[in-house]
Amino acid sequence: MAKRKTEEEKIGYVLDPEFVSKYAREYGFKPEDARRIIESVFELAKTTLIQYHLLHIRGFGVFTIKNRKSCKYKNNWTGKVEERALTRIVSFKPARSLKDSINDQTKNELMRYIKKQRRIYKDLLDQGLIKKPAKF
Repeated sequence: MAKRKTEEEKIGYVLDPEFVSKYAREYGFKPEDARRIIESVFELAKTTLIQYHLLHIRGFGVFTIKNRKSCKYKNNWTGKVEERALTRIVSFKPARSLKDSINDQTKNELMRYIKKQRRIYKDLLDQGLIKKPAKF
């Protein structure tokens, strides 16, 4: 007997319950209402992208639909030359503010890691478990 698809499987994506509950708490919605709001935003974004081939979300980035040309390639498994049909792909270019915030966060995490490693190294030196290397 075939298993029936859930509502999430019909839509094509599943929302992270933690994301939905955080959104619901932050804005005072019931979790079910928050899930419906988020799903409707994604559905609107999807239909806009399909209809206009462009979706610009200020401060986040730009989604575009691009055509990938058809081409011939060799299938390494079978050894035959096959042709890939023309396909359409979704491309995303992040906004500068998003890139900067991600890079700043990565830089901060790296600096915290380096400071932690230095503290560990200093503690090991103080305890006499390792010796400071000689300069050459």
